[in-house]
Amino acid sequence: MQFVVPMIILVAAFGSLGGDPQVSASGQLFYLQNAGFIWVPLFCYFQHWHGLA
Repeated sequence: MQFVVPMIILVAAFGSLGGDPQVSASGQLFYLQNAGFIWVPLFCYFQHWHGLA
């Protein structure tokens, strides 16, 4: 988790579904919403694997 989140906020992992990026004072784009969204596919996979969905 500590390795995935810093990497995933630098890219538009979900395209237009993820929303607009935040702009830092230096002009770099950050996709902070990806830090939460990146876990949704993983949770769905495990729920399906355990027969919960």
